[in-house]
Amino acid sequence: MKQKDTEFIEHFQVLALDGKNDRICFIVPENPSSSKPCWCRANQRMRVGMVVKGRLVPQDNPEILPMLVIEN
Repeated sequence: MKQKDTEFIEHFQVLALDGKNDRICFIVPENPSSSKPCWCRANQRMRVGMVVKGRLVPQDNPEILPMLVIEN
């Protein structure tokens, strides 16, 4: 199993959005000891201030933003 398939579920708060795309956002984990704050691409539309439950999936290419897969 690849590393990106084993990422665990966390709660993230959306602090900022890209001005052109509401799926690209800057997130901060609610538990600061888990993931680091970062820009990512979400699998659904986001709003500043949202708290979402999901997992951050790193990409193979470091120039591509990680994917935030939000759980329903």
